[in-house]
Amino acid sequence: FDQPSFIRYTHLKKTYGNKLKCSCSKIASTYDRFVEIKPEFHSICSSEFVSEQWRIGIANGLVSNLSIYSQKDYRRFISAHIQYLQGLCRLSQQSVNNAVNESLTSLLVTIELLSEENFYNHLNNSIEQSKSNAPILFSRLLFITRTVNHGNAFISTYGSNFEYIFLMTGTKSRYAYTEGMIYDDECSCGLYSNCTTQATFVDENSSNKTPVKGLKIGCTPSESFRLSTLECFYDQSCLNLIENYTNYHNSSTALSTISSRFPENTTIDELIKNLFNEQWFNQSNYSSYYEQCSPLLCSYTNIERLNIFYTITLFLALQGGLTIILDWICPKLVRIVSTVNRYRKRRRTSIHPDNSLEISSDSSVIHNTALNVAITRADNITSEGIIISPIRRYSNIISIIVLLTVLIVGVIIFSIYYAQHVLATDPTMNNSLNTTASTTILTSSTTPEPFCQLEFELISVNMSCDENYLYNVFSVVADINNDNQVDLIYICNFYSTQKMTLLLGNRNGTFQKPIIFSFESFNVLQHILVADFNNDNRSDLIFSHKNRSNYVFNILLRDDNETFQIQNMLSQVMPKRPVQFSLIDLNNDKKVDIVMILESDCNVYVMVGNGNANFSSEIILSVGVKCDPKGLVVGDVNNDSYLDIVVNDYQSLHIYVFFGQPNGTFQSPRWIFTAIDAETSKIVIGDFDNDDQSDIGFIYTNWNDLIYMIYQYNNNSFSVHEKTIIKSTKGLHSAFVGDINGDNHLDIIISLTFPCRIYALFGYGNGKFSIQTIHLGEFQDGGTWFSLTNFNNDNYQDIISMNDATELISILLNKRQCSVN
Repeated sequence: FDQPSFIRYTHLKKTYGNKLKCSCSKIASTYDRFVEIKPEFHSICSSEFVSEQWRIGIANGLVSNLSIYSQKDYRRFISAHIQYLQGLCRLSQQSVNNAVNESLTSLLVTIELLSEENFYNHLNNSIEQSKSNAPILFSRLLFITRTVNHGNAFISTYGSNFEYIFLMTGTKSRYAYTEGMIYDDECSCGLYSNCTTQATFVDENSSNKTPVKGLKIGCTPSESFRLSTLECFYDQSCLNLIENYTNYHNSSTALSTISSRFPENTTIDELIKNLFNEQWFNQSNYSSYYEQCSPLLCSYTNIERLNIFYTITLFLALQGGLTIILDWICPKLVRIVSTVNRYRKRRRTSIHPDNSLEISSDSSVIHNTALNVAITRADNITSEGIIISPIRRYSNIISIIVLLTVLIVGVIIFSIYYAQHVLATDPTMNNSLNTTASTTILTSSTTPEPFCQLEFELISVNMSCDENYLYNVFSVVADINNDNQVDLIYICNFYSTQKMTLLLGNRNGTFQKPIIFSFESFNVLQHILVADFNNDNRSDLIFSHKNRSNYVFNILLRDDNETFQIQNMLSQVMPKRPVQFSLIDLNNDKKVDIVMILESDCNVYVMVGNGNANFSSEIILSVGVKCDPKGLVVGDVNNDSYLDIVVNDYQSLHIYVFFGQPNGTFQSPRWIFTAIDAETSKIVIGDFDNDDQSDIGFIYTNWNDLIYMIYQYNNNSFSVHEKTIIKSTKGLHSAFVGDINGDNHLDIIISLTFPCRIYALFGYGNGKFSIQTIHLGEFQDGGTWFSLTNFNNDNYQDIISMNDATELISILLNKRQCSVN
């Protein structure tokens, strides 16, 4: 049908249905040629409540200095809420109008004319897709704004999310820090941006609070308004309440709920997700689309498929026809063959006269010839009968074979036809018969039983630091006087004098009278450690101090009078400030060696001791370029009976492992990447899975949580197990290893600052841990030192901590109620 009109096409469509196909002469057209879309918005966006006149009228009735009102008085936030509502309506309408314009200016590409039903279905799907895509750009804009505001902890000018807290840390310093404000359900603005509470008007005189229906206040006006509803704008009494408290002179009329698909208690957040859009009105014209398509040619195709009954009838007719034809033609073929064969044999049979006979005997010859001819004729007849009988048999056999062949061919053709056409018409039936059997494997894991809550007895001792402005403290616990009792040595680090205090321990967790050593000629004493450097079975001291531009570490040997004399002090100069020391016998020669890392130095220094407080050689191990090593531990990581050195580099966020060798040297470092978000980190070492091989523990804080990672070395590579242990924390100070609950499994003790906390990760002996709070400090800050040892000789480990802000020594004696031994 060439170029049919729309009326004729309608008639043809009714006649031929979906068989009718029309090719378009114009395959692409914009939607606005045949579609019209008009969005309808929520009535609040067209009301007086979003007008600048109404907002100014409300604001003019308030005091210009909003801080006069109570902190949670809604009069502080109402102007900001109205302004935010104005912006939401304006941006929502703009987003929807942009989506409508984009939809109408896009192209509808169709090679063939769509039927009226498909046309409307396609338009509805396209419009619905545009409606669903419209809020995406707007939501991204709001998400970025909200994330930036909360992520950077911007303080609201309304003073609603953070407040300054004045803290006085003893007599040392005073400062003010910010703390997130708390709203309903103990929600802190420091952690969440959407903390809210009920909005109220607070009377200045009586402090009575009058709630405002549906409205909330919170961390910021924008976040609290998102969780508010428009119920007040539907309630005339609520509007009167607002006008009364804001001294608004005009009268406002409440909204009507009749024309809205949103309930009154719909949150602003939900309205934002819908762009305040009630619905999209669209009018589509199929005839306009037909004119845009302008079909050149319409045609239909009628395909008749053979059914099974027709196939059987055809097969039977073919069989009958072949039977009749073969019955008629086969005898004729046999006769023809027989005639041809008989003719052929006649040509072969010849009568030869016998010329040797005499004439007198002609009669006899003639008689004999006639007799021969008769005999020959009789023989031919007999032979013909013999030939005709087998030929008939053969023709019957051939007929049967031909018939069977035709039958088999017909069956094969019928089977192929049936398989390709009949079975293909209903593929879903076969699919419905297929059953997929799925096996669900249930794995049961046994969760280790939680540890019982450890209890400690707190003993507090005042530090002997009698000067102000103490800015650090360095300590060590050891048995100084060989009385099998733990003693304590600490350094009070002042700006002027440097003092070292020795506290000899009693057997009940207390100490004797302090013994004070003064080193007035030294500056910045630090890093005090205890070891037997000259193998005389006496505890010697090593500490570092600053000497002009260099740093020096000194060894104080203990003399026969059980005292430390400066005359016995040996010194070693270092180019930079020491960050950490480790005193250990690296090469199994029963002599103390020193491993240390320096500030902003990419080398690890190994000083091999010779047993007389001197060192025979120095090994320098390079970590890399541009590094900042902060952590150092030593242990047998690869289980080869040789100690290895492990360094934590803050700059590259890597752990470097130097494997020890039998000749006392170390291999090139094997590096392990830790975590991209590691803000503060500590490393520890110990056999956490009871496989007689040291594992590396990496504990770090990111911007939110405290996380531990356990690295295990197997098959020439490191595997890691990671887990978050404390949510929403910061201020990792130190970490150390011990068996604090006496279950023969190593535990990790972690100390935090901001505020001061002590936590224990109780090990199960399989590389997994269970967290428990050990101690909650009273102060928010303090450069605190921790250690783990046995103070009262009860074979159970105790905790000691020192705080330079409070100048207190705190000893937590283990009450042993959780020990399994």
